Amino acid sequence: MPGTPAGVGTAGEGMAAIWRLAQVDSRLADLLPNVEQRLACFAGMMVARQSGAAEAAGYPRPGLVQGAWFYRGYVQMDDVQHVLSGLLAALPMLEAQEVAG
Repeated sequence: MPGTPAGVGTAGEGMAAIWRLAQVDSRLADLLPNVEQRLACFAGMMVARQSGAAEAAGYPRPGLVQGAWFYRGYVQMDDVQHVLSGLLAALPMLEAQEVAG
């Protein structure tokens, strides 16, 4: 596991910010391929790390587990906050890649 969800989510937020800047500032255009690759990796990795229904079913209160990002057996509010923020920030890039095919 590469790190806490909050830490990885913060990196995703930063990559998405660089991607948005590179869309409007041609001086950053050469960064786009690497930023897009890393942002897509971040999104895929965090979606895969998210607790699903099957995992949550093994807990007494599955509704509190499903959708969370655990690290070493626990989850914190900033884990959820930064991952969700990073995933939402990555959506425009992911949608643009999907349209481009």
